This record gives sequence, C-alpha cells and structure tokens, in this order.
Amino acid sequence: MFLTKNDNKYKIIKILFIINLLGLVPFCWGVTCFFWGNFLIAIFFWFTSSLTKFFKKNKSFLGHLLPLGAPLPLWYLLIILEVVRHLIRPVTLSLRLTCNIIAGHVILSLVLFMKYSIIFVLVILAFEMCVRLIQSLVFFMLIHSYKEE
Repeated sequence: MFLTKNDNKYKIIKILFIINLLGLVPFCWGVTCFFWGNFLIAIFFWFTSSLTKFFKKNKSFLGHLLPLGAPLPLWYLLIILEVVRHLIRPVTLSLRLTCNIIAGHVILSLVLFMKYSIIFVLVILAFEMCVRLIQSLVFFMLIHSYKEE
C-alpha cells in the first residue's frame, strides 16, 4: 500500500494539506498562496533528496545526466540540458502549486462577494478543500517521483 497511517509520507501530506487549508480563510492569504513559500518548501525537499542521492548513489546520480546510447557530439549539450532540468524542478513545482491555489482562492473570494446562498458558498468551500488535498498529494507525489528517479 502506498500510504499507511504511521508512515512519514502520510505526515508530510498531512502537513502540506494543513498549510494549504490555512489559505481558505476568507480574505487571508496562506503560505502556499505565495510563490516563495512554495519555493522554500520545494527547495527543501528537492535539496535534501538530491544530496541524499548524490552521497549515497553518486555513480547512479551522475550517470543519469547522460542517456545511454547518446552520440558523442551531443554529450555536452545533453549533460547541460539534464542539469538544467534537474535544477528547474523546484521552480516548476512551486509555480504549479501557487497557480492552482491562487486560482481557487480568487474564485472563492469572488463567490463571497456575490450574493449567493450560504449553501452555494459551502459547496464551493468544500470543492476548494478537495482541491487543496489534491494539490498536497500532487506536490508530494512529484517530490517523491523526483526522489525515486
């Protein structure tokens, strides 16, 4: 099974979900609504997993920078592209989470300004809670897949 209650992965997803939920307070922006908040979280997980891979599996980590069967004239270009791809991962991960959270927050704020029934607002709020949970899972799954690569 992917997640169990006593697993550290479950704790990380739970923490990310709680941080995401703090942004649901109307007219209040949470930490995950800002790029730099997400970037610091992503860079922490990415940096620790990269350092772990580098020191534990040095040959595998460096060998992953050049695909097997690559032509000799393309080696330098491929290595540069793989390094850039590896370094840009926290930025893309942060942008993905920030854009999705801000879009939901803006929709929730716009709905609160309109004169809808309280049931409609609660439905939108429940939808936003589901989006926050999914974003926490996606964030963790991408960090986990980067670590396992």
